[in-house]
Amino acid sequence: MKKCIKYQAPFEETTNNGRNKSYCSVACRRSTELEIRRINDRIAGLEKVSESYRMNILVLELYGSEESVNAELNRQEIRLKELLSVMTD
Repeated sequence: MKKCIKYQAPFEETTNNGRNKSYCSVACRRSTELEIRRINDRIAGLEKVSESYRMNILVLELYGSEESVNAELNRQEIRLKELLSVMTD
C-alpha cells in the first residue's frame, strides 16, 4: 500500500509501464497541480509587493518624506516649464 502525497490516503498501486503513482486519483493529482500554480502565483504577487515596499523605503531614505518628494516634483515641473517656455520664445 502506498499513501497519497496530498491526502495521505492509502491506495493500491497498479503495476503498469511508466512512472510510479504518487496520488490516489487523477483528480487528486490535478488538484495538487492547481494548488501549486496558485501558490506560485501568490509567491510572485508577494515578491512584487515586497519589491514595491523596498522601493518605498529607498525613496523615503533619499527624500525623507512624501512632502519632500512632492516639493522636489514641483521644483522639477517648474524648471521644465521654464526651459520649455524659453524654447518656444
